[in-house]
Amino acid sequence: MRRVMLTAGMLALGLASPSSVAADNEPAEDDAPLDVETILANPLDEDAYRTSRHCISTNTYDGVEILDDSTVLFRGRRGIWLNRLARPCRGLRWDSIPTVESHGSRVCEHDRFRGQPRSGFPESMTCTLGKFEKIDEVQVEGLRAARGVGSGRGS
Repeated sequence: MRRVMLTAGMLALGLASPSSVAADNEPAEDDAPLDVETILANPLDEDAYRTSRHCISTNTYDGVEILDDSTVLFRGRRGIWLNRLARPCRGLRWDSIPTVESHGSRVCEHDRFRGQPRSGFPESMTCTLGKFEKIDEVQVEGLRAARGVGSGRGS
């Protein structure tokens, strides 16, 4: 099983050719273990890497957009940070106004916030932030489409 996973990973990285993998998962004649130099000489495309952080500065974002009860975007002039909440937050709606409990000049994983209603709905439960992942506008549109959310921006 480990050999199959390693081979699949090598194929994805372009470090092995399909012909070097035997059909019955037996080692092919030219199969050789990869060394660090080979791996470092063949990096992934830049878009295969994700930038994640435990905290972002409050100066990093100027708006928060709630996509659903598990996903929040922090938008700023220098980028967009996706935050997948630690667990779904009951009562958090796309049109809620988030009030984040920041401590100092950063917002961090495990910090809490609530969604304040814009109209008649009750306040959400206390929500807990997850890690922050930097994403781009194309990925945001894909998330919106997958979740059936319009292109409105949060507060």
